[in-house]
Amino acid sequence: MTAYYVFATTGFALGPVALTSLIIALTPAITMGWQLVSSRQVAGRDVLGFAVAIVGVCCYLVPLLSGHQQFPRHAIVIAAVAAGLAALVRALFTIVLWNRALRRVPLHAPRVNRLTFLIGAVLLLPVVLIPGAGGGAAWHHLG
Repeated sequence: MTAYYVFATTGFALGPVALTSLIIALTPAITMGWQLVSSRQVAGRDVLGFAVAIVGVCCYLVPLLSGHQQFPRHAIVIAAVAAGLAALVRALFTIVLWNRALRRVPLHAPRVNRLTFLIGAVLLLPVVLIPGAGGGAAWHHLG
């Protein structure tokens, strides 16, 4: 999950938020595809979650598509690649959790969450400190 947060934050910090959100919102499509291939069924909550994510993200796209926000091409490419990797990592993590649950392997969620937070904070510190990335970050924001 740390990789997910690093990729997502990089996309949000360096490129258009709407584009990053839209691509990350495709995560349920990846997991639904996996479910269709592996078990031939898809949970209704997954379809509903995907629909809600797409509608919400489309609301963000209106200002971007109307030209109110200007981003250089390299920022758009970086955001698209980072968001695509975040969506893929998140989907793979979900699939791994499903497989562990089927095998009744215990998951130590609090420990996983603490480690994800600590590793992510350390890895994202350079991204946060990049001048001009997402408006920059002041030290009180880092705290």
